[in-house]
Amino acid sequence: MNRWLLDCGTAQTADSLLRRVAQLPADDRRLELLVMSHIDADHIGGSLPFMRAVRQGLEIADVWFNGWRHLGGELGARQGEMFSTAIEDLRLPWNAWRDGGTLVLDGDSLPVCTLPGGMNLTLLSPGWDQLRRLAPSWTREMKRAGLEPGSRVDYSAFLRGTPSASTDVHALADAPFTPDAAAPNGTSIALLAEFGGASVLFAADAYAPVLVASIKQLLASRGLQRLPLSAFKVSHHGSRGNLNIELLALL
Repeated sequence: MNRWLLDCGTAQTADSLLRRVAQLPADDRRLELLVMSHIDADHIGGSLPFMRAVRQGLEIADVWFNGWRHLGGELGARQGEMFSTAIEDLRLPWNAWRDGGTLVLDGDSLPVCTLPGGMNLTLLSPGWDQLRRLAPSWTREMKRAGLEPGSRVDYSAFLRGTPSASTDVHALADAPFTPDAAAPNGTSIALLAEFGGASVLFAADAYAPVLVASIKQLLASRGLQRLPLSAFKVSHHGSRGNLNIELLALL
């Protein structure tokens, strides 16, 4: 059976997932993959409470997350370091698919990972440009917190959960399209998951132009005009800056 998890989102979601893990037989508490798409409060803030499941016997075969170490010592952010510290404390595999290296588009072909259960994951984002652009802002944030990139950061308070935030969806829907320029969002690990004839696009908070370029490359390789999907987890919660007509027209 395939079991994998792409971000936990809010603390409420983490609590729900923890209950589901507790309902599994003790000898069947295993995830093939946990993906933390990028460094951002609404993603890491929900995933850290879920880490309690590891202490309760959950096994995770691999964790995908681009931390400070994956940009040659340039990337750092407080919550990113918290998640990194948790991975190390819990002795979880980290980017094992890439032998511990960076999850990034690099070369002429889109990277494809096949999980043990047979699910194919095609990496669509991020590129090196997006990852490098994030480095200066997160380095500044670490310095403001009096920390060095790559240092250990206490995450124990997050294990108890984090509060939710809300967004005025109607105001966003009425606004004209302006491309997202937030550096953290651009580093999102976006994936096309395919298994048993079904396909799901997990866009995290990725930039629309990056997704458009990757999907066009994928369509060209498959001889298709549009990408058939069973479901689409829209980028950045459906943000006005992360969905555009060009992207939607390819799906």
